[in-house]
Amino acid sequence: MAQDNNELKNYISKITKHSHSLLSNQVDLLSLERISNLPLKSLILSKILTARAKNISFYLEVEKPLKHLFLNDTVIIRIVSILLDNAIEYGANSHNDSHVVLLIDNYEELGYDIVIENDIDLKDNETFSLEKWFTLYTSKGEGHGIGLNSVKGIINNETNLSLNVEIIKQRIRFTLMVGDTNA
Repeated sequence: MAQDNNELKNYISKITKHSHSLLSNQVDLLSLERISNLPLKSLILSKILTARAKNISFYLEVEKPLKHLFLNDTVIIRIVSILLDNAIEYGANSHNDSHVVLLIDNYEELGYDIVIENDIDLKDNETFSLEKWFTLYTSKGEGHGIGLNSVKGIINNETNLSLNVEIIKQRIRFTLMVGDTNA
């Protein structure tokens, strides 16, 4: 009887996980449909699949259709790619369950925000240096550590881009603001 009960619990757990996965995939697909730019849509889908292959949960939300990028596609795609790569890499190297969130908040003709948020492992009283992230710092060796520095350079050269970085508890949030950043 106890064994039957445990088998039933395991079965229900598997079904629940599978249902959650299907629902999550459905939400992601609905959100992806709201992005008109095929290269950006393809990039995001690729990063979702990469994260999930590394057992990192990925949540995507795009409430309003995003029809125009306002800038050269490659500028936005380069920045989003770097930020998502960093979030996924951090999650893959974490010892805890990891989550990546990507939100796109569209303000129609004024522009839009792309928010990328992921978990970080901060010990008690540990300080976190954002400056270190935006320099050519790396712990991986030569040829690495240029991603966020590249993002900083791109943003400094574009008038319709700005980046806000916040640390909230055990999460880091990058908000890329595209369009009229003075509105």
